[in-house]
Amino acid sequence: MAIITLNNNSLSSVTSLPAGVGGKVLQVKYTSIATEQTVVNAFDVDVTGLSVTITPTSSSSKFLITSSVQARNNDNTGYGIQIVKTVGGSSSTIFAENSVNTENRFNTFLNSSDSGIQLRSRKSIQYLDSPATSSEIVYKIQVDVDNTVILQTENSAAYISVIEVSS
Repeated sequence: MAIITLNNNSLSSVTSLPAGVGGKVLQVKYTSIATEQTVVNAFDVDVTGLSVTITPTSSSSKFLITSSVQARNNDNTGYGIQIVKTVGGSSSTIFAENSVNTENRFNTFLNSSDSGIQLRSRKSIQYLDSPATSSEIVYKIQVDVDNTVILQTENSAAYISVIEVSS
């Protein structure tokens, strides 16, 4: 077998990439749930079981958070999802969509003869966080609801994925 050399070094002795080369995936955490949860007219409600705990490899790492949540209802309800980050006991919302506005409503426009209709809506978000810490981080998903919705309905799992990337 031929030995490939780079600048008079064999491949077996190359131990790192040149300076300035980043973007390597360092770790991935993922959680999914399928248990239904009813939320009635409330804000900043944790989606039960939809959180990830991760300890950064480096304080300069970035984290790509993706999440998707499905809900159903049978009225003109608005709901939104948000990402909350907790580091060292201190929590902050790092991404939130405006949940109780006409763009995020199910928009049923039903008449009195349309009873029993259920509507479903899936919301997906992505956010790139630069926490600048090497301490443990908890990312969780919350919802805001202005009436009543049922989350994770009929074989539809919700998930959160956190990917640590070197900078």
